[in-house]
Amino acid sequence: MDSLKRRVLAWLRIPLEPHVPPGEAASCEIFRAGRGFLTYRLIGWGLGQLLSLAGIVIAIVVLSRLPTTIFRNEHGLEPLGKIVLAIEILSIAFFLVQLVFTYWVVRWDYECRYYVLTDRCLRIQEGILSFKEQTFTAANIQDIDVRQNPIQRALGIADVVVSTAGGGGGHQGPGEHPGASMHIGYLRGVARAAEIRDRLLARLKAYRDGGLGDEPSHRSSAPDGSSDALRDALRELAREARSLREALSREG
Repeated sequence: MDSLKRRVLAWLRIPLEPHVPPGEAASCEIFRAGRGFLTYRLIGWGLGQLLSLAGIVIAIVVLSRLPTTIFRNEHGLEPLGKIVLAIEILSIAFFLVQLVFTYWVVRWDYECRYYVLTDRCLRIQEGILSFKEQTFTAANIQDIDVRQNPIQRALGIADVVVSTAGGGGGHQGPGEHPGASMHIGYLRGVARAAEIRDRLLARLKAYRDGGLGDEPSHRSSAPDGSSDALRDALRELAREARSLREALSREG
């Protein structure tokens, strides 16, 4: 099955390994979704399959309750009866084929999901039928949060949500909801989400402390370091006022 996966994913142009940014392999950390994330996705997949199967069974039962004269005569099946029988067989066959196909899509999506953290950026690789790769530079990350629903809590996983400033620079036009200019990435289904969030914050703090940007916020922290700039400006204003007062006192 592993060789089949490699052939299929190569045909779909899905990378089997994480894409590490050039020149940053030394500082690279790679995170994966927790095992509970596969269970979480399979629960959703299983519920969807049960609903589909229930629909097929209900349709077959309803058709079987109709008067037999609609589908049969003394010579056998009527044309309508043949069409209905063909539809039933095709429905069952399609259900069985997609059952196998969608199961492996869910499993391979889990196996090919990577979250790559370096000193300068965060990269998210996910998706099989629709592959997506997102890169968030440390300079633009403004908030890191952890979200968890009751099922995720029971499975020991959570989502780490990363928000960055969008191209609009944070300005909202008429009709735009708050945060409409934000770009959001999800590290879905990770175990020890709080620990991963803290490691992300530590990496980004080190980046900011290097003089390359502002420290990212968590929840209600200032997003762009404007409070630090204001504090520095007030200190400078106080120093100038003190110098002016001393100069005036000397002249007097």
